[in-house]
Amino acid sequence: SGLTLTDDGVFGYSTDGLVNPRDLGGTLTSEGLVEIKCPIDSQKLLAMWNTGDVSEYMHQMQGGMWITGAQWCDLIVYSPELASVGRNLYVKRVLRDDVFIARLELQLLAFNRRVEAFRAQLGGVANDAAWTQKQAA
Repeated sequence: SGLTLTDDGVFGYSTDGLVNPRDLGGTLTSEGLVEIKCPIDSQKLLAMWNTGDVSEYMHQMQGGMWITGAQWCDLIVYSPELASVGRNLYVKRVLRDDVFIARLELQLLAFNRRVEAFRAQLGGVANDAAWTQKQAA
């Protein structure tokens, strides 16, 4: 339900839903998040039913909890192909993992440093408005 950015505006998270959102002086926080997935391959959903493994979406969910301050994320996975066997809807609540988030934050900050180093190597060309407009055309 929109894009939420870190305070410095460098990282963002687009959620499918915020549960009990609060605006704390320009910073959007939320008690919980909702992520909805509709995979084309119904085998992905069957695998979740069999194993409970949602690791494919973990970085997105934990990153969202980092940015919004949420304590949990409800992952909802839907595949209409599985309606005949009663397995077309899978819901799992994933709790905030501060250790995972700390690791993720370090990795994202390191990635951003690399991006900024490459931008500096370009000599500021990427910041030049004329260059940016030419690339967008």
